[in-house]
Amino acid sequence: MKKILLIIILFLLHPLGIFASNPEFSTQQTITYTINHYGHAQVEHQVTITNNFSNIYPQKYIIEISGQKINNISATDQQGNILQNIEEKQGTTSIHLNFNNGQAGKGKQTNFQLNYHIPKLAKQNGQLWEINLPQSKQKDNTVILKVPLEFGQLAFSSVNSQKQKTANYQQFTFSPQSQQKISLAFGQSQIFDFKLKYFLDNPNSQSITSTIPIPADTNSQDVIINKIEPPPQNVNLDADGNWLAQYQLKAKQQLNIIVQGQAQTHLPNPNFDSYFPINTDALTAPQPFWPSQDSTIKQISQSLKSAKSIYNYVVDKLNYSQNIDQIQRQGALQAILNPNQALCTEFTDLFVTLARSQNIPSQEVEGYAYTDDDQVKTANPHSDVLHAWPRYWSESKKIWVSVDPTWEKTTQGVDYFINHNLNHLVFVIHGHHSQKPAPPGSYKQHPQDKSIQVDFAKHRLQPDYQRPQLSTFASKITINNPNPTAIYQIQLSSNNWQKNIPALPPFSHLEIEPPPQNFFSKLLPNSSQINIKVKVDQQPDFNFQLQQSNPIPITFIVTIILIILSTSVIIVIRKK
Repeated sequence: MKKILLIIILFLLHPLGIFASNPEFSTQQTITYTINHYGHAQVEHQVTITNNFSNIYPQKYIIEISGQKINNISATDQQGNILQNIEEKQGTTSIHLNFNNGQAGKGKQTNFQLNYHIPKLAKQNGQLWEINLPQSKQKDNTVILKVPLEFGQLAFSSVNSQKQKTANYQQFTFSPQSQQKISLAFGQSQIFDFKLKYFLDNPNSQSITSTIPIPADTNSQDVIINKIEPPPQNVNLDADGNWLAQYQLKAKQQLNIIVQGQAQTHLPNPNFDSYFPINTDALTAPQPFWPSQDSTIKQISQSLKSAKSIYNYVVDKLNYSQNIDQIQRQGALQAILNPNQALCTEFTDLFVTLARSQNIPSQEVEGYAYTDDDQVKTANPHSDVLHAWPRYWSESKKIWVSVDPTWEKTTQGVDYFINHNLNHLVFVIHGHHSQKPAPPGSYKQHPQDKSIQVDFAKHRLQPDYQRPQLSTFASKITINNPNPTAIYQIQLSSNNWQKNIPALPPFSHLEIEPPPQNFFSKLLPNSSQINIKVKVDQQPDFNFQLQQSNPIPITFIVTIILIILSTSVIIVIRKK
């Protein structure tokens, strides 16, 4: 009769892993992680080893744990303690177990329990608690996670689970079939503070107008611009929803601009997208890097009828290259030809191109994405290299949906098609043009300058709201937004007149035509007041008194002259 030494190695690195491959035994485990409010985990393994042959039984068991310090280790079977000794060497803890009474015979079982403590398994990053559990290659593992209620609601989970609540915990049970990496995040939102630097240069001998993009609201982020120095002439909204700060540069002028603010990311709000109509023709048209009408693209996309099938194709086709020092955007066709040299831009360009080929409106997003997983990171933290990901228009949901095929590839299976990650901060959106506007980080005096700083915020800024300011000048109404945030759904109305403004970015103004006057009012010099009612989304209504003054107009003078001349002609004729 043979005594078998079992070795199971538990990795607590990224990717985390537990595996055992001994055909002479079958092993079933229920692993329970109980997280306390400091983020520390108490781990319990309930293990059953079943003999697959009649002439063998297990006697010893070794578990090797690498990557994190563990403590308070204990192990028992039905007869008592089985912990033989613990060895620590080069960052690896080896736990040696010696069973008290191994059971011989096919189908016989050996049951034991292993307990240990992992400090800081759950990490608080900004407003979110994030947990990455060990990934098991063994099929017969059931994983249970218990998280304090104070961590907040589940914001992200890479794997479906059965959920229940107790008095103090949220409990998540992952079935033995769940072999994907289990990653979760808890909290309602994430908050980032950002500081962006821009350098503008006008080498010309005449003045020019230049614009820079500043972070803008989307359906999944709310932005506060609490400093923009020097102040821009205006902040315009482009067709993709970007906020473009406008500056007038004199001849030979150089200008350094600093933009500081805060962005709160959250689950997508479908009401936001309802403010802006979708231009399907523009958002499915070919663009540089997006040759959606190319014959190769058309041939590939014939079998890809949905955004999900396109996403799966991109993840399967491309392999992420770790060489991000030499970055040159390839575009969709080159990505297909060089699938092993893909960066996030290639994953994004290929998705956008295939989606447009299937008449699915799609855009590229560039921004900042935070992760503490080295295999997921796609940017050098000491440079201004940003992350890119696509988004597509869901006609059934009437909402823009962000997906991240790059991160699914680098995490080896975490589904970023259905899971929205709150650690994605949008800087610019490219849809009507594949390259404009250039994102923050592109406006530098010297290539080595670092111009992007993003940090987790400790608390949400709460600026006081000021209602929009209206004024008149040169027969125009100017509506000004003095707030560090955008205002939406502005409606101006008077008798038989109405003007709707979907959005005004922070510190921006817009000129509109006033209510028309009737013909006779235009002819006569007068001064009158028109009451304009102003409605702003989710804010109290207010009234604006429009003062309309008509000086003696040319048309009035011409009319008087014509009347005098006509009268004179009549008098002369009568005298004859």
